[in-house]
Formats: sequence, C-alpha cells, structure tokens
Amino acid sequence: MKKSGTKSVLFGVFVFTVVVLVIWGTLLQRYTLVDWWLPVVGGLLLAVIVSMPLYRKFARHGLSGASFLLVIAFAFAILYSGFYSINYYGASADSTTRLEVSVIAKHREERYRTRRLNRHASTRGAKYYVYVVDLQLPDGRVKSLGVPLDEYNRIRNGSTRQVNSRRGAFGIQVFSLHEF
Repeated sequence: MKKSGTKSVLFGVFVFTVVVLVIWGTLLQRYTLVDWWLPVVGGLLLAVIVSMPLYRKFARHGLSGASFLLVIAFAFAILYSGFYSINYYGASADSTTRLEVSVIAKHREERYRTRRLNRHASTRGAKYYVYVVDLQLPDGRVKSLGVPLDEYNRIRNGSTRQVNSRRGAFGIQVFSLHEF
C-alpha cells in the first residue's frame, strides 16, 4: 500500500513540475523574438533522444509506457523552460539595441478571475482586462506585448515606438519584461 502511495505522490510532483516549467517557458517566450515552434520541436527531439537510454531501466523495473511518456514530458519541460530562461536571463546588457517598431493594433482582452464557492467548487468571478499592443518589427514579424493601462492609453495605432532589445545567451533577441 505504501509503495503505491509513494508512486502517486511522485506522479503528482512530476505533473506539477511539468506544468509549472511549461508555463514559465511560455511566459518568457512572449518576450523572445523567435518563432514559437522552433524551441518546441527542438525540445521534443532532444527530450526523446535524452530519454531513450532510460527506456531499458523503465522496462527492467516494470514501469509502463505511460510512465516513460511522463519522463519525456519532464525532459521536454526542463529543456523548453531552460532554453528560454538561459536565453533571457543570460542576455548581455552591452548588446542593447534600440528597435524602431510600429504599432499596428491595440486591443484589450477580457478575462475572468476564479471565485471559490466552497472546498470543492469554484465559478467564474470578476471580470478584468489585459491590454495588448501588436508591434511590427523592422524585419516584418509581428509581436504582441502586454502593457499597463497608462501606457496603453498613450499609444496610438500607426505610431512608432522605441524598444530596447538585447541579444540573449543563445543569440536570440529578447525584450525586457518591464520596459516598453
């Protein structure tokens, strides 16, 4: 009995860690100038390659293929969030360049908070807005950035803005999280 309880806890910790790491990588992806699918495909390929030597060990201990898929998901989450984290936080300050970007659209997204009813139930809570600006970069790509309300009110469609961009640790350009 105790062994299955330990496996359940370990499974829960793995799933929680995978979710947190993928969310963290996705948040940093918003501030990185790279197509979203490149790190995903690269991370999946590397995760499968790294996890293949573990397959024999899993089979020897009688673990199922679903457990092996969890190991691949865990390796992907580490590689995915690690790529974006190292690139963003390893960006050199001396490589800062000013990009002239044009505002092609601005909009607000309506979202809802979660309201707790009791221990086992929750429902949709209060409405709030997230303010987003779509920027066209000099190379033609479009990037969406969340901005505070006061900055959103000052921005006009068709205007140009100066944005600081730094070269990341892997050579991929990143924006600062709190600067627009």
